Order: sequence, then structure tokens, then C-alpha cells
Amino acid sequence: MRRIISLFGVVMLLAACSLQWAGLNNGVSGLTSRDATRLSASAAEKDKVIAEIAQDQDIARLNAALTDVLTQADQRASEQRTQWADLIPSMTFEQKLHVLDVLANERLQLLASDADAPRP
Repeated sequence: MRRIISLFGVVMLLAACSLQWAGLNNGVSGLTSRDATRLSASAAEKDKVIAEIAQDQDIARLNAALTDVLTQADQRASEQRTQWADLIPSMTFEQKLHVLDVLANERLQLLASDADAPRP
């Protein structure tokens, strides 16, 4: 029962973050599945997505990408995720781009370590 309540709390936090970001990026509450997949596919694909966003100076797509990466962040780091969500709106485009790169790299490392972990 405790796990269900904790899971519900995480879902509510993510929904609140998503709603907050939707207001920042003109109602777009998430990435297309293609972009979300590319950010988690490989370092090369992640770099291509970031380069496309930087080249186009696409703030809506950047905010959506940050939302996606924050919602996929390690569940144990919910306090850190909340701090990022609070700080990101006041950042410049370049700072947001750097944060996206850092968080996406962490996500890729987490996926790689999960893949390397032995199965019970």
C-alpha cells in the first residue's frame, strides 16, 4: 500500500511539472514520440536533437525536451528534479540547452547501467 501511495505521489509531481512546462511552451506538454526516443536512443542521437534545437533556436521544443528528460529522471532524485524544474524557467536558452545535455547524458548512463546489471 505504501508503494502505491508513493507511486501516486510521483505521478502527481510529474503531472504538476508537465502542467507547469505546458504553460511555458505555449501549451505543448511533451515531445513527439520520435524526439523522446531519440533523446534516449544514444549519445549521437541525443547530440543531433540538441544540435537541431540549437540551430533552430526552438525554445518550445527545448522546453518540451527538458520536460521529457525531467519526467524520465531517476525516481530517487525527485528533490533534485524539483529544484531543476524551479530553476529552469529563469535560465537563458544556452543554459537550458546545457541542462538538457547534462540530464540527457545522465539518462543515457542510467539506461546503460540498467542494461549491464545482472538479471535475478
